[in-house]
Amino acid sequence: MPSSTLKLFKVFMVALLSIMAGAKTAEFGASFLEESEIFVRSSDDDGD
Repeated sequence: MPSSTLKLFKVFMVALLSIMAGAKTAEFGASFLEESEIFVRSSDDDGD
C-alpha cells in the first residue's frame, strides 16, 4: 500500500500538470484568436 507521502506527491503532480496544460491551452487559444484577428488587443483602449 502506498504511503501517504506518495499519495500527496501524486496529487501534487496531477494538479501541477493540469494547471500547466490549462495554461498552454489558454495561451494557444489566445494566440489563435489574435492571429485570426477575431480578438486583437488595441493599445488605445483605455477602458473609460
